[in-house]
Amino acid sequence: MSDHSVPGENEIVEESPVIEEEVLEKPYYSNIVSIVQSNVVSNVTVAEYSNLSVDDQANYLECNYYSSNSVGYYSNLMVYDGINVFSNISSNAYNELTPELQSGFTPVIEYSNVSTTDSPHHYVKVITHYSNLVVSNVVTYSNIDANAYANLVTTRPSFTVFRKYVPSGYFEISVQEYAAKSLEERAEYVSETIPEMITSNLQGFYTLVPSP
Repeated sequence: MSDHSVPGENEIVEESPVIEEEVLEKPYYSNIVSIVQSNVVSNVTVAEYSNLSVDDQANYLECNYYSSNSVGYYSNLMVYDGINVFSNISSNAYNELTPELQSGFTPVIEYSNVSTTDSPHHYVKVITHYSNLVVSNVVTYSNIDANAYANLVTTRPSFTVFRKYVPSGYFEISVQEYAAKSLEERAEYVSETIPEMITSNLQGFYTLVPSP
């Protein structure tokens, strides 16, 4: 009597491990096309600046302006039938009023902001932020694969010419010109094979970047 066992009941079925194939990046060739300087500005708030170390603070420039305020004029508001009517007078005119009339006017403050001043004691310096300027080089690369790299070499294929040697040197003609001559004229010529020659090679500008 044969024993027909069912997997999972009387034996353990082991699954084959799944092996993930590692995909490696292919090597390529790289050439620097251009290097351009670029200004990178980094701004931080006053609070952020205060949290920086002394060494880091030395890399930042304070950005500020100077502000002052004074009474520009005096204004009086009267309402007639729901309509606001303002009466504005200068400081000199205000000073000539009696205290009773002055009580009806309100001073209007005007602010004056300047970037620099020779009289800083007349102004309040307002620090807006701190700025850091770094000049970095932006490098542009030209990356190509092995096939494109191989095509950077341009060659001139070999070809045949026919030469007629004379005491002073030789005359050279092409295959087409040789074919157009008679048999008697051809007898004066000798075939020569001009070997293949590299006409340009730009591979020297590229550097091999191997696979990681």
